[in-house]
Parts: sequence; structure tokens; C-alpha cells
Amino acid sequence: MKNMCKKIAGLAAMLLLTVVLAAPAQASFVGSPALDQDVESTEEQIEVVTDNVVTGGYIRQKGTAEVRPLDQIDYPVIKITTLAMSAPANAKVDAANPDATQAQKVDIMTESALTYGKNAVINDTADRYNQTDTTSDFLDQYKMTLLNRLTAAFSRNLDEYRAVQIADISANDLAISVANGRSVMLTFAAPGVEAGSRVRVLRIVGDSASFVTATAGEGSISFSVAPNSLGVFMLMVHST
Repeated sequence: MKNMCKKIAGLAAMLLLTVVLAAPAQASFVGSPALDQDVESTEEQIEVVTDNVVTGGYIRQKGTAEVRPLDQIDYPVIKITTLAMSAPANAKVDAANPDATQAQKVDIMTESALTYGKNAVINDTADRYNQTDTTSDFLDQYKMTLLNRLTAAFSRNLDEYRAVQIADISANDLAISVANGRSVMLTFAAPGVEAGSRVRVLRIVGDSASFVTATAGEGSISFSVAPNSLGVFMLMVHST
């Protein structure tokens, strides 16, 4: 956990989110939001969750109740799971199952409300980032389309961008159905980011990566996602 958290710049109280459906068209990672953090949404049909609390109860019940996976939530939900949630969740599974192999643990549901395997993807992405000297070196580990390679190659001062957050974004089938092919605009609270700042968002799925168009507001980073095509997202800001 300490190793994964050494290189990402802090955004305190991260992940106040607003959501809008649209027509088709090197410091340390920050902590997850407080468990009582509210999530604001302008799209009432899809609830965005950053802390496992949903309108109908909890994705992860307080106390000893078992985790409810996203597919057991009976209304549309998009869930944000940060590194600060995934890393300790898997650490607890490791501690409770010291002799288990990775294959034996991959489908275990954890307190992050993701499986051990999905948490591991977030954690592995953070490790890859921390183990490289530059953003370019990090991107070289992934397959990218020619357009994205050209974007990376000609991006002004790409290596001057630093990652400030990494999170899995997942949606249940009901959210995908409600979106009906349209995109969802997410706005992450990003204290210290000024309107018009240079920001980038990277979407990672398996061994492939692609850039997502992003804009900076006053204290925020916004970008659109497709609920039927999500993954792990890394938010980056220019270092100056």
C-alpha cells in the first residue's frame, strides 16, 4: 500500500460527482471519499456511488452484512472505486487467506464492493505507474491505437503530467440500459485545479489504453464515459 501511494499528487475529499447523459457523439494517490460523502447528480435515473452507499441501502452493509455486488442492485448505478479503497480491501483478503493463490482469490467479493480480481487491476495499474520514471514510459506498457500514439507523441510536455487519481468505474446492466448508448459526463472534485488547466484522462482496459477528452473547471476535472465500455481511469494534471 505504501509503495502504491508514493507517487500520486493529493486531491483531498476527492470524487464529488455530477452526472449528465449526453447525445452520442509524481506524489501520492489521494484517499477515497469519506463514507458519508454525498454524490450529486443531474441525471436522476443513474446513481453515481463513490462510497458504497446507495439510495436503497448499502452496496457494502455496515457491520457484518455481506457485500452486495453491482448486479444485485435493482436500479441503475455507476460505481467509482479508488486505489485507496481497492488496496486495503485486497490486503484484508490476503491477510485472511495467507496460503491462497491469486487464482483462488480472484472471485472473492471484497469490502470495496468489487472482486479481488477487479481491485487487483487498479492496484497493478498504480504499481506500473510507480515503477516507471516518466508518463511516456508508463504508456509504453500498453497497446494504443495509432491516433492515441500520435496524441501521446505530439502532446506538449506529456512527461510533465502527473497522475492525481486512479479509479475503477463500473456500471450495472440497468445503468447501461438507461444510458442506451449515450455517454455519461462525470465531474471529479479536484481541489487546486484551476479552470482551463491542462488535464488528461487515460482509460485502461486490459493491456490497452486510450485518452479520454477531459476539461478542467475550478476545482474539478470532467470527462465523458460510456457505461457499456468502462475500465480503470487515471486522471492527470500538468505539473505547472
